[in-house]
Amino acid sequence: MTVQLPSREANAPKPSAIDPVLLRIMQGTRQMDHRLPEWARRSNPIVRRQLGVYWKTLPLEMGFWLKLLLAQGALVILAVPFPIIYSLIMPVVTVSVILMPLAFAIYAQALLQVTLQASDAMVEERRNHTLPLLLLTPYTLDHIMFSKIAASIWRQLDNLSLVIAAHVLMSMPVLVLQYAGLFSMGESPVLTALAILLALAGNLVRLLTEPMMVGAIGVAAGAAVPQRSVANIAALSMLIAYFLFVNLIRLLDVSWGMRLLVDILIPLVLPLVVTCVSLKLSAWLLRRD
Repeated sequence: MTVQLPSREANAPKPSAIDPVLLRIMQGTRQMDHRLPEWARRSNPIVRRQLGVYWKTLPLEMGFWLKLLLAQGALVILAVPFPIIYSLIMPVVTVSVILMPLAFAIYAQALLQVTLQASDAMVEERRNHTLPLLLLTPYTLDHIMFSKIAASIWRQLDNLSLVIAAHVLMSMPVLVLQYAGLFSMGESPVLTALAILLALAGNLVRLLTEPMMVGAIGVAAGAAVPQRSVANIAALSMLIAYFLFVNLIRLLDVSWGMRLLVDILIPLVLPLVVTCVSLKLSAWLLRRD
């Protein structure tokens, strides 16, 4: 009499045996990552390698915050014929003024960590002589640098999400207070509303572009200097110089048109310029080596 042992296939877990909650989470993560460029996905091996255990970080969900920001924009437009809406908004300005410094501190800490992590990642690649191995893969040098930046941002995504939430929830009363003094709401309600709308949208864009910028600065510092401490100091120096410039020019006594240029346009354009220059410099330095 022979005893038939169960085959390995019979002992293998069936797809239906997987926890359905875990299965939904895994499928949802893949779907959300597919909305991102390939270099920014957590499934990207370069990003995954740098993230380590941080690959479980949930993606940033912007849909709700964009809807809330659009609702605030509608209130600002509605306040042009009905200025009393500003009076209803202003009582919460005290809460915004008290809590905004905390949001600024979280944002500064997140940008600092993104800069240092991007710089350290590039220094490690050069120190371990693994960059030539990465270049043997199908990924280009630009793809590798963008992936380094993306991995650094992924690690700080929770803090950046808090800052975006704080901006959407608390910045509108502060902007009303700021631009009400620049434009007379009674004499120029359209200009006041336009300035508030541009500032609301522009500050949100800054929260998305400045992390990319500081990551590019970190990559450039790591590509230029092989020593971690020196690269970190160089990256932090460039980061401090940028924010000093952006904030000190706001102290200038200029016309309202130049005020909009200084407050909104320059902080929007400058991160893009710095990012492009930093990445071009990084690529030149790495190809030279």
